[in-house]
Amino acid sequence: MTSAGLRRHILLALPFFALWALGVFAYSHFNLVVHDHGIVREARPYEWVPYGLPRVTIEVAVLYLLLRPGTFRWSWGRVLTALVFFIAWMGYNGGFGFHSPGWVWTHSFWLLGVCAALLVLLIVCGIGAWWVARRPVPA
Repeated sequence: MTSAGLRRHILLALPFFALWALGVFAYSHFNLVVHDHGIVREARPYEWVPYGLPRVTIEVAVLYLLLRPGTFRWSWGRVLTALVFFIAWMGYNGGFGFHSPGWVWTHSFWLLGVCAALLVLLIVCGIGAWWVARRPVPA
């Protein structure tokens, strides 16, 4: 791989790294634990890191593998596949929020944000694919 190809892959992976960093940042800031008698305390890193870090890492890796930004060209089908997967995953994780610590809620809201971004990307890719298909071919 040439240096230009490596640079291109790194630039295409930067939004996914930013998404991962945003997820870890959210987990580190919304880490309150509420006990039965209303006692609120901040969770220690060994409590939320085993829950949050693997989930965010695996979800961003799955999103990267589904979208494949190196060959992405108005691929609304890839975006639709990712959206269906993440909506199902968000529905499954939605049942864990009742009486749970802040990082479980953070994960639910992070998944909601990813699904909203995928929905916007699906609309943009659908319009872009329609626009490219409608454009006349130069002779």
